[in-house]
Amino acid sequence: MNGLRKLFRGSGRALAFVFVASVIWLLFDMAALRLSFGDVGARAAVGRGRRERGRPWRAPPEPEGVAVPDDKQEEAKSRWKEGNFNVFLSDLIPVDRAIADTRPAGCLEQQVHDDLPTTTVIMCFVDEVWSTLLRSVHSVLSRSPPHLLQELILVDDFSTKDYLKEKLDAYMSQFPKVKVLHLRERHGLIRARLAGAQVARGTVLTFLDSHVECNVGWLEPLLERVRLHRARVACPVIEVISDKDMSYMTVDNFQRGIFTWPMNFGWKQIPQEVIEKNKLKETDIIRYRGKSESFGSPPVCS
Repeated sequence: MNGLRKLFRGSGRALAFVFVASVIWLLFDMAALRLSFGDVGARAAVGRGRRERGRPWRAPPEPEGVAVPDDKQEEAKSRWKEGNFNVFLSDLIPVDRAIADTRPAGCLEQQVHDDLPTTTVIMCFVDEVWSTLLRSVHSVLSRSPPHLLQELILVDDFSTKDYLKEKLDAYMSQFPKVKVLHLRERHGLIRARLAGAQVARGTVLTFLDSHVECNVGWLEPLLERVRLHRARVACPVIEVISDKDMSYMTVDNFQRGIFTWPMNFGWKQIPQEVIEKNKLKETDIIRYRGKSESFGSPPVCS
């Protein structure tokens, strides 16, 4: 905490944080929250209808996943170790593939303020698979409102793969909002994120993994929570990409983040009796409410 205070001391502005927990092979998919604003600001609907930015929404060509051809099974198996998932199939899937809008119907009607703060997305990686990293970047760029996305900073934490050096710089040069920061020694996840934060220009910092696919309407609800309270740390429901066939898998909307020994992070479903007692809906925010009802994730629509 002292390190964070030191990092931002004298900056002339308070930076709010949107922290997205690091969980392997998880997707980000978030919708807006139902809030009563009164006269505090204008409102805008988030994601009305299934449409991706700049093009009509379409279902993935293989919504149930992609099968490896029989004559490619050995190659797929040998490449598994490159990322501990099916790298062979990942390379076959378009880096800008469409994914289904899986939000519950109520989430499509949620509203947010039209004066949300801008954000810098910080994505750290070490030897990430090429196709996975590109798919992560494209999902942020194509499914984030341009006026809210200040920039996307890729922090290369001293990778050893050649394709993550000049080739990556050349590819990302086509996107004005993408910056690549190459660290000269291994920093580790937290210090690498702080290195990205030092050069960030957005009002809010959003931390994402480098193996994600942001879904429709993922950003606005997170920024809405921070706009209403600058000290909030917001986290969405995180859905899953299959490591075997790259299919998109939904998860239960009522979850809380938990830590198990030795401090491993995971998700656990909120007990049904707690949901019923608090009359929780899929569009409700989930807060920490004391020792007996400790909820780990903020509002969730997936």
